[in-house]
Amino acid sequence: MRFSEPTIDIWFSDIRNYSVHAQNNEAVEFIGKLNAYYETIVDAIYSHQGEVLKFIGDAVLAIFVDRDGLDGACRRALAAAQAANRDLRDSRIEFDHGIGLHLGRFQFGNIGSLRRMDFTVIGSDVNLASRIESQCGLRATRLLMSQAFADRCVQPVHPVVTTALKGFVGEHVLYTTDDEP
Repeated sequence: MRFSEPTIDIWFSDIRNYSVHAQNNEAVEFIGKLNAYYETIVDAIYSHQGEVLKFIGDAVLAIFVDRDGLDGACRRALAAAQAANRDLRDSRIEFDHGIGLHLGRFQFGNIGSLRRMDFTVIGSDVNLASRIESQCGLRATRLLMSQAFADRCVQPVHPVVTTALKGFVGEHVLYTTDDEP
């Protein structure tokens, strides 16, 4: 296991109502829709120099590494999120989703057993990005970010909610951009 530098932007997105979609579509049709969704999301991430680390069911875990300064990594992560949301709005893809963005640390490496290893990232900051995303559906927005991310954001942001997040102590202020509801 290795620790990352503290300048990693963590993206966690998740499809809303995934189980309902899965139940209401034939398997082949559903896989086609799911692949179209992933194509949109992955293109947005890679075109903004992010790295998709894994698909977790219907969720996507990605990072944006500090290549051009902390503000640059945040700018690229936010631009990817906005591009993904715009592309989903403009497409015929039926899925809606939420994206949680957070600036933090994590451990990375191969985890598992001798029979099955997986390169992955772990840590409370990865979990925090996931918890932030889980608030998107509750707050009727596709994008929320942590205080740490908002502090580095070059675009105007506004607070959406101050809330407790499962597994974390205290209240957390979550933000979105001015072009999101």
